[in-house]
Amino acid sequence: MSEESKPTAARRGPALARATGRHPSLAGAPPIPSRTDAMFEPATVALTGLSAPTPATPDLVELGQEFRGTWGWRLDGKLGRGGYGAVYHAVRIDDGSVDAPADEAAIKVFHAPDGVDPDAMLRRELSALLALRSDRIPAVLDWSASGAIGFVAMQHYRRGSLWDASQRRPRMKPAGVWRLLLDLLEGLRVAHHAAVLHLDIKPSNVLVDDQGGFVLTDFGIAQGSYVAQVVGAAGLGTRGFQAPEQAHRDIDGIDVRTDLWGVGATAWAMLTGIDLSKRPDVLLAEPDPETHAGLPRPSAFVPGLEPALEQAVLQLAAFDPVDRPGGAAEALAIVRRLLSGHSAATSTAVELRGRLPQTEAQAVLAGLLDPLWQAICGGDAASDFLVRYSDGELLCREGERSYHAYALLRGTVRIERGSRLLATIDREGTFLGEVSTLTGSPRTASMRAQGTVYAMLFNAAELEQFVVANPAVALRLVHSLCERLERESKLRG
Repeated sequence: MSEESKPTAARRGPALARATGRHPSLAGAPPIPSRTDAMFEPATVALTGLSAPTPATPDLVELGQEFRGTWGWRLDGKLGRGGYGAVYHAVRIDDGSVDAPADEAAIKVFHAPDGVDPDAMLRRELSALLALRSDRIPAVLDWSASGAIGFVAMQHYRRGSLWDASQRRPRMKPAGVWRLLLDLLEGLRVAHHAAVLHLDIKPSNVLVDDQGGFVLTDFGIAQGSYVAQVVGAAGLGTRGFQAPEQAHRDIDGIDVRTDLWGVGATAWAMLTGIDLSKRPDVLLAEPDPETHAGLPRPSAFVPGLEPALEQAVLQLAAFDPVDRPGGAAEALAIVRRLLSGHSAATSTAVELRGRLPQTEAQAVLAGLLDPLWQAICGGDAASDFLVRYSDGELLCREGERSYHAYALLRGTVRIERGSRLLATIDREGTFLGEVSTLTGSPRTASMRAQGTVYAMLFNAAELEQFVVANPAVALRLVHSLCERLERESKLRG
């Protein structure tokens, strides 16, 4: 597809953004070093180390001060300070409590900017963390949102942050960057599954665990997965590590793919040793014509860099969200595939199948009977999603991990498990495969075309935006999911 024909940010809307998903398969990854120091290049490399994460804020508490939630905690050291509060090391002061989660914790005390309620910020981060269960995200140990100063006590990581490690050795070795990508994307996969966006991924918000792995922390400005109506200035991230849509305050463009930029930019910074917040000249004002990325090739700063790692980083750091993977699960699969030595498709799923002739696409869309879908598909962008399947062709296979959902527009789809026919679907506008697309879980059944089938293809981010932008479709989607659960229950019975 020519550059002239590619949709622009101005053309892209929340209801119909151009499909750009990829279909890599999951593959095993080779061993990765576990020791943090072994992941960094020698400190003799003359590169710009990463700077302090955010401007400092006044201290609200003193060392020795005690906090109480379910348990009591005493502050005995300061771990860090940023624009929205400070984090302290604390020891538990309750004796003999067998139910206590830990003897030490990292306690975050919030300091909100003028005009922002610190209690609201605490509750936002707390609600995000309590919704997440992953060893790539710190566990909540205790909290209190009452009293003069609210706090949240989290799992403590004694090795500190990725920013701390970079002060000793600014450049991370390629093997360490591979692990960084895998760990951060796994944490994001869990967060996005819970409909939580991070929106401020950067080295100072990445902790190092005792095995040399990486943990995503600081969900203080986290938003719901569709944020167009609620995101404020805080959700625009940190200078240098902002996605282009955040830097340009394109609120409608912020979705799960915004977090993928944060992962790519963090990996780029650790790979090159260049602090993006202090080198704004490095960020591209327009996408690179060859890679479509918003950052230059890391190999320009790291001679001999393996192409697969460069591709993994630059795909996450695509300038336009539509050129990034459609979600963390899809991005994780791409990184694993590249790491294992396989190629990863860079064309969209629609382009890989071949775009329909314009006359054929218009005929399909003009033949829609449902007034709702007539209205939705009335614009030019609808044909960018449209695909055709021939009789007997598989849309997806049972057990595979694919990252696209389908909206059936014409034809009949057979739902099969093994050699057993579970159902035939021919209702116009029915969504298929949406659960696996949003969760990244394997397909529980195969879908096969019975006769010619026309459908619209969405990746995870596009599906979220499409449903939110069309509430009537969301309601129908809920109904269809309920019908499917009832059908599955009868089959099991």
